[in-house]
Amino acid sequence: MAVTRADLEAFQRFAADRLAGEGVESLSDLLREWESARERRDAIESIQRGLADVEAGRTRPATDLLNELRAGLNSK
Repeated sequence: MAVTRADLEAFQRFAADRLAGEGVESLSDLLREWESARERRDAIESIQRGLADVEAGRTRPATDLLNELRAGLNSK
């Protein structure tokens, strides 16, 4: 994944906030912490989008899909 200017600016803000507080052992630790926080945020956003899809009726039960797949396999 290519690094964008927005990524660099986000890391800079994150690093500045972290360095203003408790000590940081190394740049590698800081980068690992930032990546972990981004992964957590991305996961939460994905879950929220999925829940919004469910609430808006843009999903269907997995059993329906499995039944369709089984029917397709049995018809061959």
